[in-house]
Amino acid sequence: MKTMRPPIPPDHLEIHQAKNEETYRDIVRIPEDLRLDSAGKTIDEGRICKIKTGSKTAYVIVRGVKNFELQGTPAHVHGRCIHMDEVTRQRLEVDKMHSARFELEPVDWWGQFRWAWSATEIGYRISSRLGLLGLVLGLIAFLPELVKWIGELATWIREHLQLVH
Repeated sequence: MKTMRPPIPPDHLEIHQAKNEETYRDIVRIPEDLRLDSAGKTIDEGRICKIKTGSKTAYVIVRGVKNFELQGTPAHVHGRCIHMDEVTRQRLEVDKMHSARFELEPVDWWGQFRWAWSATEIGYRISSRLGLLGLVLGLIAFLPELVKWIGELATWIREHLQLVH
């Protein structure tokens, strides 16, 4: 006997499993007309957003559901729905086959870095960490030159102050 889903409240999205190839990729699929930020503006596909439900948050890449097919998926899935993998559902503490109210906010460069730093996909994590390592090493290499410039500037200021007196 098939279990009936409870009716979905108008501000909720029905939670579904992501496609197998999108597992461990932090991708969330939401129909375009429901992919809105707090100001009611449509969020472009491919944007990194902070998704929130209740007190739980996660960083995800948002995509649409147009031309999105899951084998054996009923047609109703493309209504008020959200597709996400198990990792994202665990972070948000939600279950598939249920519904929840979600809030989406596109993030700035710092949020994008935070997403990459903790991304489920190891390639994104490694890239962000190597990028930070490169930045730190570049700053360390620049410090002696900066100290030299500051010394030269201090000497120049002292010389010009002596000329004035």
